Amino acid sequence: MGLITEVSKWKPCKKCIGTYGSGMVDCAYEAIERFEENYGTAAGTSMGNTYFEGNWKRFDKIILSRINDLVPNAWQSMSEKFKMQLWSFMYNSDSGSTDKFRWLAVLYLTANPDITSFDKKITSNIINKKDPVKWNEAVTLVSKTSSWDYNKFIKMLDGQYSTYGNEGAYKNTWSIRPTALTDMYDECNGGKTPEEQKNSENDKQKDSENDKQKDSNCKNKTPYDAITDAGLNWKQERQKWIDVNCNGTTPCILGNAQTNINLRNAFCDGTWGSKKELEKIDTEYKKFKEDKVENIKNDNKNIIIGDSITPHLAKVGGAGFSSGPKALNATDYSGVGLWFGGIGLGGLQKMADAYKTVHPKVKNVVITIGTNGYGGTGGVGTLATNLKRIFPNAKFFVCQGAYGPKWKNTGAPSLAKYTDKYINTFYSAFTNAGITVVPYPIKDTVLNVHSPSVPVYKKWISFINNGGN
Repeated sequence: MGLITEVSKWKPCKKCIGTYGSGMVDCAYEAIERFEENYGTAAGTSMGNTYFEGNWKRFDKIILSRINDLVPNAWQSMSEKFKMQLWSFMYNSDSGSTDKFRWLAVLYLTANPDITSFDKKITSNIINKKDPVKWNEAVTLVSKTSSWDYNKFIKMLDGQYSTYGNEGAYKNTWSIRPTALTDMYDECNGGKTPEEQKNSENDKQKDSENDKQKDSNCKNKTPYDAITDAGLNWKQERQKWIDVNCNGTTPCILGNAQTNINLRNAFCDGTWGSKKELEKIDTEYKKFKEDKVENIKNDNKNIIIGDSITPHLAKVGGAGFSSGPKALNATDYSGVGLWFGGIGLGGLQKMADAYKTVHPKVKNVVITIGTNGYGGTGGVGTLATNLKRIFPNAKFFVCQGAYGPKWKNTGAPSLAKYTDKYINTFYSAFTNAGITVVPYPIKDTVLNVHSPSVPVYKKWISFINNGGN
């Protein structure tokens, strides 16, 4: 569960689950649960401490299936905060037994460049499929939209809420929902990301790092504040933490609330971030980057892309394997990289979509994806198309990630719920897209995937070296 401090203007979670492991990042679900626990009723009061945790999986299934069944590419192209706002809106307005398509209407208004303010008439024609022609137009536009304007979306959400005819509910809960969710998400995620902060905040004057670490209030701060108050760069520190496998703590996932808290605690305890340690880490981090920056323009090696397993598998492969180009961060869709720790299928799809360099001499492309979330597979076809464009002469493999009952009492308990049948269905989408599935899943054979010593990695390399036999 994310850290809620006494300075927050929103009430804290009373009984938030903390780890959800579904179609959104944990902080998105936690923000929604926190809102419902405190402001979810029409009167702006609590829905009860256990209402969300007892019902969210049912709503999650309804919401994600409605989106992915009608406009499968839309969900994958949205930012995590955008997904959170859409999920919350549907949970509140469009999760009943019949799909009213209120969510489709608000997405259409957002995606349409000719619409700048809420349009009640258009909304009315799309809701309940009142005008089939307009409804089909909405489906088409939303399906092909790959860039979403978050602020415009919030504006359209507010417009639709205001038409529901309940002024009390609008004032008490609907009108504050988007702002509250954004703040709660940021608090859970360790504060706003550096990209959302003014550059001047990175130039704060600091005392010595050791003095800051001795601050008795250190662990009462958000992870972001604990790090930046010491004059350190949040983005750099959290990435270094991931790159050294989070000093052996779990979970070790970029953007995960508990991962951020573990980083803060290590910093406050003095086991991370002292001047001497920082110098050591900086040296190791520079070496890490130098080792993993690969020039593959004239390379016929086996290239590995995807999530944080990438560099570890490359080490097992030896001279014949290398990590593909690395993105700048987990949400870097600028076209510079094809792997980064903590990403899932959606993130890789967007990275590949933006990547424009072509590598005709690459022989095999190995994809490691899944451990950070086995959600919908609507983006697999698009991913395959983009990878075939980037690597036109390569053969493609995908390696099966971690899951299974032994994960239940770890830092990633959500992986325990996935069965062999579910995982087979997930990876069958890759087979259908022309990508060979390597037959040996990590499953729960080990509970630390960030090491070259994982036994199954050698099996993967052997399988790929034998051409998939």
